[in-house]
Amino acid sequence: MYGYSQSASNYVFSASTGTFTQVTDASATRLSAVEADGGLSAAQNIGFTFTYEGVNYTQFRMSSNGFISLNPTGTSTLTTNDLSTANASSRPIIAPLWDDLDGRATGGVSRALYEVTGTAPNRVLTVEWRNWEWNYTSSTPVISFQVKLYETTNIIEFHYRSETGSVSSGSATIGIGSATGTAYLNLTSVTTPAVSSTTSTTNINTKPSTGTIYTFSPPPICTGAPVAGNPQQLLY
Repeated sequence: MYGYSQSASNYVFSASTGTFTQVTDASATRLSAVEADGGLSAAQNIGFTFTYEGVNYTQFRMSSNGFISLNPTGTSTLTTNDLSTANASSRPIIAPLWDDLDGRATGGVSRALYEVTGTAPNRVLTVEWRNWEWNYTSSTPVISFQVKLYETTNIIEFHYRSETGSVSSGSATIGIGSATGTAYLNLTSVTTPAVSSTTSTTNINTKPSTGTIYTFSPPPICTGAPVAGNPQQLLY
């Protein structure tokens, strides 16, 4: 069997609009350690086996700085948001809004939560940063956002909701990074969503609109063989 490289840089990106649905507080797990400036959770169970870049993962860590790591032993909150140079101990990184953020908005309204919904083999892990400060110098809620990991399809989604506050000195990265090497796929713009695997964008300062969804799908698998005389062509 032949297949495209499962590298993060080969994932398929799309942008769409939908509904931002908060996790249910009563059934979700709250990660109070993340509701901070520079907070990182202990390893948490995904709730199912999630395959990323062809590798199976069962745990994640949540950072207050707007990313999750699928490396359960990672210890860094990574304030330097560059998918091309992130330290190996924190990879692979899935980053809906990676910046120097803070989970201590005025009034104690910030929440770091996750929950697993659905039944096998179609469960979904939702990790939510609710009423987050962007960046840490803010005091009012600026944005809420989520990562969703889908069982079986192994699709990744980022969901967003704009809050009342304004972005303060934003310089974010939005995208996914490999477990090894420097491969990545990140947005180059929020206003006209597009991605790059060769230009690392670390200066996004515009909030995605409420209901924005960014989807990263694993590259398709090819089950054919190369056509004679044309090593670039594959039969499906």
